[in-house]
Amino acid sequence: MGNRMYVDTFQRINTRTNISDYMIEIADDHDYTTLIFAGDKSLSSNKNEILPGDNMELLRLLIKEKHNEEHGSSCEALENILERARANFRGVWIGGYNFDGQFLKKVLDHDIREVYFCPDCGWESFSDVDYEADCGNPQCDGEMSEVREEWYEV
Repeated sequence: MGNRMYVDTFQRINTRTNISDYMIEIADDHDYTTLIFAGDKSLSSNKNEILPGDNMELLRLLIKEKHNEEHGSSCEALENILERARANFRGVWIGGYNFDGQFLKKVLDHDIREVYFCPDCGWESFSDVDYEADCGNPQCDGEMSEVREEWYEV
């Protein structure tokens, strides 16, 4: 039965330059990957932290980062691990704490997407082909020039 997901965070310090990077290791019985973040920007809602201290916020960060092409092939492994955790409800170990799959269902059943919209009338689209195109609203002569991220239930 197995296949629990494991998440751990680490700080890596370059001993020559004393510069820190932050890493998130994600694994299950089928895949393993590590995401590496430069230490100069915060990924947490708490600006005193680089990586989120809250376990659910860390899980949301992973869901968001699976779309970040800067991680290369790690995106595919991360997406596969998250999908198996969502589908199997076997639980997740985050930083040594075990969270029941049913408890995590509220977080794992969501994803993030980009919404493209016209700032003049608010017309929205989820297709990136509409970005910087004419507004889809016939009464508006604006342009789909704004983007925001939105959480939605999958």
